[in-house]
Amino acid sequence: MAGSATSKRLLGLWRLVSLRTQAPGRPTEYPLGKNPVGIISYYPSGHMSVHLMRRGRKRFASNDARQVTVEEKAAAYDSFGAYFGKFEVKPKEKAVYHLVEGASFPNMVGTAQKRLYEFRGRRLTLRAIADLPEGGQSVTQVVWERAV
Repeated sequence: MAGSATSKRLLGLWRLVSLRTQAPGRPTEYPLGKNPVGIISYYPSGHMSVHLMRRGRKRFASNDARQVTVEEKAAAYDSFGAYFGKFEVKPKEKAVYHLVEGASFPNMVGTAQKRLYEFRGRRLTLRAIADLPEGGQSVTQVVWERAV
């Protein structure tokens, strides 16, 4: 981990406040509902992990994981996301890169996920910008509050 002031400021545990995606000409989307739950952790070793979940997820009919239906698995996948890896701060870009080593979405493994950061008091806002196939860009904004 780089020893920058931003890197040090990121360290610790953050709790999810909000998650939303906006794209030109579309209504604001809340991929995990308007009241999701989650944490992101940044460690002095340069590692990070994030877990995001829709609040009030439906439980499986069986407590035996081998008996879960395909439909239940799909609903669980759609309501939870996580990844982990290392992180690298680029202060000139006002960005932190999450270097993904493992993820619930396999296509993220081996990628560098750029997140623009902004600090306000005890809050951290991370923004991911994605190009849309039809042109333009979407912005996913995730607001975190320092927990530890």
